[in-house]
Amino acid sequence: MEQLKEPGPERFLRDVLRPLARIAIRSGLSASDIVRLVYAESVVAAGELLKERRRTARVTDISAATGLSRRAVVTFAASNGRRLKSQGLRRATLVLAAWHEMPEYLDQRGKPRKLPMHGEGSFTTLALAHGRDATPKAILKDLLNAGAVRQQKTGNLRALRRTLSPVVPGANYFRREARKTAELLQGIDAHVASIQGSSAGHL
Repeated sequence: MEQLKEPGPERFLRDVLRPLARIAIRSGLSASDIVRLVYAESVVAAGELLKERRRTARVTDISAATGLSRRAVVTFAASNGRRLKSQGLRRATLVLAAWHEMPEYLDQRGKPRKLPMHGEGSFTTLALAHGRDATPKAILKDLLNAGAVRQQKTGNLRALRRTLSPVVPGANYFRREARKTAELLQGIDAHVASIQGSSAGHL
């Protein structure tokens, strides 16, 4: 039986989302962060499209357009573009940040001190306090794989940098590239809208 082809819009989104997800993960964002941002921008986009069609943009209407619950729509709309408290931040990122900030894990110079794996003031203590529901072993593996921590011959652990990711481009670079990318995608959106016209049932 001939395999059904993936619909054009879904294939397009998959191809676009893959490099975006790679950029996000390289920058220390989790899959949950990415999904949260997609939800938030979907709420904004649905409201814009409804208003463009001179239709109401009530919570119920946005919920119907996006498939999100009304409660989720209210939550994302109330954020007004601000970053919501995320439960999806990678556990290792939180542990690494605490290692650089909590006084009990700093040396006399204010730098992250070398930590034993077990015992009082150890990496295990740090991970249990700031790694949420992940195990210290899993968090350590993430940090070692990212090259953010090194295990010495003595068994002690040394933090090599503050974030999971190496240095990433600055905010100005991302703003500049975001403008160019947004203009390209807006052109595609306008083309799709011109084909759809004002067909009933479409946003």
